[in-house]
Amino acid sequence: MVHPRCVHAADEFRLYSFKVDKLSGDVLPEPLDKANHVIDAIRYALQPMIKPGGATAFLSFLAADAAKQTAKPKDFSKVRGATTTELPSWRR
Repeated sequence: MVHPRCVHAADEFRLYSFKVDKLSGDVLPEPLDKANHVIDAIRYALQPMIKPGGATAFLSFLAADAAKQTAKPKDFSKVRGATTTELPSWRR
């Protein structure tokens, strides 16, 4: 997400691209080193928060977080003062 007032940042993200092999036309896993001044500044600013492991570590974090989200919900029926209401069948 780029704020609408960040016109130069939006332009850089729109123009950001990877190198292309001239003979085969295949996209190479190496970004072009142009139109990336704002992107570089953002990366340098966030560097202390970036953890080792790159995308693999990030995907592992997402999988662990998703597992927490799908865990069995806490049973509040035994909490003093709590009430439970059966949902209508159309809301289940």
